[in-house]
Amino acid sequence: TPCAAGRVRKWLVQLGIWLVLLTTVRLFVSIWLFILQGKLYDFYADIFQVLDLRGATSKTIFAVLLFPAFGDTLQIMIQDRFLRKSQGPQISNDDDVPTLCLPSLTRV
Repeated sequence: TPCAAGRVRKWLVQLGIWLVLLTTVRLFVSIWLFILQGKLYDFYADIFQVLDLRGATSKTIFAVLLFPAFGDTLQIMIQDRFLRKSQGPQISNDDDVPTLCLPSLTRV
């Protein structure tokens, strides 16, 4: 049906955009992490020293649980602030794509 085809087309375009953005960002971040890995190792060694993390268990808990939780929270806050800022009047140019398709309620 035209309704389903329009929704599928819109979904595929959104999926393609999302995949391109995700791949680009991950590639960019990976390249920067590779370039800066020596400085990052020194930075985190200093953090372990300041926090007096000497054992392998305490370093692992910090590196695997605490620091990623902080980073994820910061990322969510930034994304939320960005999305709230970009919300304005919602104008859609998808006149040819219906937003809701209901099955016919009449019986044949």
